[in-house]
Amino acid sequence: MVKPYQFGYGYNKRFKTIIFIVFLGVLFSAFPVVGVYAQPKASSYVVLEADSLRVLYSSNSNVKMEPASTTKILTAICVIENGDVEKIITIPKQAVGVEGSSIYLKEGEKFKIVDLLYGLMMRSGNDAAVALALSVSGSLEKFALLMRDTAFKIGAYNSNFVNPHGLHHDEHYTTAEDLAKITAYAYKLPLFKEIVSSKTHYFERDGKRECFVNKNKMLSLFSGANGVKTGYTKSSGRCLVSGALRDGMQLICVVLNESDMWAKSAELLDKGFKEYTKTLVFPRQGFYVNGRAVKVARDIYFPLKQNEKLDYEYLLTPSLDGANREIGIAQVKISNHLIFSEKLYTI
Repeated sequence: MVKPYQFGYGYNKRFKTIIFIVFLGVLFSAFPVVGVYAQPKASSYVVLEADSLRVLYSSNSNVKMEPASTTKILTAICVIENGDVEKIITIPKQAVGVEGSSIYLKEGEKFKIVDLLYGLMMRSGNDAAVALALSVSGSLEKFALLMRDTAFKIGAYNSNFVNPHGLHHDEHYTTAEDLAKITAYAYKLPLFKEIVSSKTHYFERDGKRECFVNKNKMLSLFSGANGVKTGYTKSSGRCLVSGALRDGMQLICVVLNESDMWAKSAELLDKGFKEYTKTLVFPRQGFYVNGRAVKVARDIYFPLKQNEKLDYEYLLTPSLDGANREIGIAQVKISNHLIFSEKLYTI
């Protein structure tokens, strides 16, 4: 027989538990739990003028995002700067059957590094990325370290790269602005410009003539387009780094996680060319400041809107004897905001 106090104790305990569960249900219905992937990640973009690195337009441009295969822009830089592009390498087993986009490399196959670079950038070959990384650094881990060092040297401080192809990794990320800076740097490399602006590339493979066709539709869709790289994974969304040159002004557009990446990139680039003009700020041959003849190391241009006005402030040291002596700096401002400084030299 159950004693009255035993029955009452068990009943009260169960009753309190039920009340607590009901309370939690009401609480969580009022404040729904949002999972990590419950809402889609925001897109981001930036338009950058390549020489001055001036940001013309941006949205979420410093938010850390997955770059997918646009990673290969940095991979190409590392290979071009640290490898012999005319060298013929033997494809290792590690580079065969890599997940995702492929140029279908075979173990033991012979390939010239420059042809692999075309396969990397034009066909987005993940297997080419691995083969190139191993040819330069001997391991993917060492190559990733080279990528991080190179990105830091360029000024991409909000990025972290752990592989040469851009397949998903939780610690592999960049920002639209960092990626634009990396691309601006890459455009200084003649071989890179040649590769990313090419629609086709013919090469010899197993004694046969084959051809890579560039996946980048911007080369045909947009007037002046001269690069650069597409990218996509399920977690990154659609990504595109595009470049275009008009009237001597090189613009770079980065869109990350943008469903209509072609139209968005064309819209942003077109807007940049319509609203900005590349303007000569300092001529290399020299000019006068307060009656003193000075010069800069090279012609200095800056993209300006039609109604923008530059203000100049010169900080000069006492007169120095001799030519090509550093004599001070020129500070250039818009609306009292410093936009850049340039060293001045005697003539």
